Parts: sequence; C-alpha cells; structure tokens
Amino acid sequence: MELVVQVMLVLALIGSFFQMSQWKLFPKIVLAGSLGLLCYLIYPWVLDQSRQELNQWLADSNLMQQLATIQMVEALAFILLDVAFLQSLFGHKIQNGIRYATYFPGLMLIVAILFLQMNSFYYLSHLVSFDLLGILFSGFIIFVFLSFPRLIQWLLPEAYLRLEMRYILCFGQILCSVVITFFCQKLPYSPTTTYLESKPLIYLFLLVVGMFLIGWLGAIIKRKIKII
Repeated sequence: MELVVQVMLVLALIGSFFQMSQWKLFPKIVLAGSLGLLCYLIYPWVLDQSRQELNQWLADSNLMQQLATIQMVEALAFILLDVAFLQSLFGHKIQNGIRYATYFPGLMLIVAILFLQMNSFYYLSHLVSFDLLGILFSGFIIFVFLSFPRLIQWLLPEAYLRLEMRYILCFGQILCSVVITFFCQKLPYSPTTTYLESKPLIYLFLLVVGMFLIGWLGAIIKRKIKII
C-alpha cells in the first residue's frame, strides 16, 4: 500500500511541475513561495508525528479511500482543463473561469509535500537541528518548484507535448487510485515495512526522464523533417 501511495504522490508532484511549466513567472513565484512558507509554518506539527502514526494512517481504509477519491476527481478535472488549454493553443476561445482554474495546483500536491516533509524529518533529524531542517526543507521546496518547471519547459518547449505528458501522468494517478481502492477492501492490515521504498521511485523517475527525452527528440526530428 505504501509503495502505491508513494508512486501516486510522485506522479502528483511531477504533474504539478508540468502544470506550472505552462505558467508565467509570477504565478510560479507565488505558488513556490506559498508552499515554502506553508512547509515552514507546519514543521512544528510534523515534529509531533511519528513513523508509527504514518503507518496507522496508511492502514486506515476510510482515509485511504478518501485519498483515492480526491486523487481520482483531481486527475479527471486536470485532464479536462488540459484539453481546454490545448484547444486554446490552437486558437479556440475558452472561458475565463476555465483559464483561471488552470492555476489551481490541487490538494494532492499538499499531501505529497506533507508526506515528503514527514519522511525527510524522520530520516534527517539526527543530522541537523529541527529549526535548521525546517528552513532547509522550505528553501528546497521553493527551489524545486521554481527550477523543475523551467527545466521541463527547456526540455519540451512545445506546450502541447507537455500537456500530452501530463495526460499520461493523470492516467497513472487514476490507476493508482483504483489500486488503492482495491487494497482498501483488505484493510486494516499491519504494515510490514518501515522504510521508504527508494528503488521503485528511482525506476519511476528514470522512466519519466526517458519519456521526456523520447518526446523531446521526437519533436526535434519532426521539426527537421518539416524544414527539409
């Protein structure tokens, strides 16, 4: 269960980076600064949480089903918004309400950052003080949310390709929601692991990077063919 939740949250984070890659600089700064400030304000609460309590949350079938439902609704909503945004790229007019809705980062982004912060504090608290760790983590979040969307925009300058990549990520999130709902039929259970599954996350990251490169090279080849 924890591995599925981790994959779903990683997909939500990467999807947010693709979403922000469509924004101008000012909205990116506002969101990155707000997330960094939020992480710093809630870090005293994070200190009161334990790994055992996190495992209890993962073993709570009602909580996991609610999480899966929120993820499912958000993924479907983002797909619809991206379709509308894609139409605007090809000259179709969209309503201002839909245009403004594309700046909504989603609730799962907050859950993903909170999950990352809790695990970071659990594994790194013995290296630095809690106050310094809170500042470093907040700065890390600001840096990541400003640099990663720009990196994606540099790798995939075509906006429609970034939207297509986000479709794939949203469908992956929907699949994770279905898997979590299936597992919830057998909960509660006793978690058997107390560590972060790093290898599957690394494989997922390498897969996403590989997909980036394939799309990027494909776009370059298409441009050269058209020029010829």
